[in-house]
Amino acid sequence: MYLLQWSGPFRSVEELSDWEEQKKKEGERFFLYFLQGKRQKERKTRYYCGMTFKQKSVASRMKNHDHHIHEFELRKKHLYIWVGTISNMKSPGKDDVSLCEKILTSYLVQAYQTYDGEIVNATNYKAPKDTDIYIINEWYYWKNGMECQRRTSGSVSQIIPDVLSYYADGNSIYSSKRLKCECEIIKRN
Repeated sequence: MYLLQWSGPFRSVEELSDWEEQKKKEGERFFLYFLQGKRQKERKTRYYCGMTFKQKSVASRMKNHDHHIHEFELRKKHLYIWVGTISNMKSPGKDDVSLCEKILTSYLVQAYQTYDGEIVNATNYKAPKDTDIYIINEWYYWKNGMECQRRTSGSVSQIIPDVLSYYADGNSIYSSKRLKCECEIIKRN
């Protein structure tokens, strides 16, 4: 089971880079990221899910000359970046990060058909065949650390469900769009 904490939406790589540097000093590292944006002269929103393991940060990965973010940077008004960490593991391995990316990308490939968008990922969207995977997503605003309660239609935080369950036997993904508190069970003093 993976608990993913997402922070965003950042509006530029520079904004992300400054924030990531501060978080690095606090001992946090981000391995996963989502991009949402529009290419120049296109109406469709495009999505991209990626991971970084070799580079020291997501921002440094995005500064590579061949990264997909450069397809969206000319239309900054439509660019949104979310970064994620596996918060229930002290030091997640590359295999853990890759599994999460595969499930998220597999879900996006199915979900983009519902929205007026398109997934940019050309690889790494085939789910593993031999292991069940459970992902819980939590979404936070990067500026104040508050949980995202309202999510804009078509945004990554609205498209990706709070819970994803991949069952290897049926090669299928089940999801729960939005978890909500029905009642307070324990009263605190």
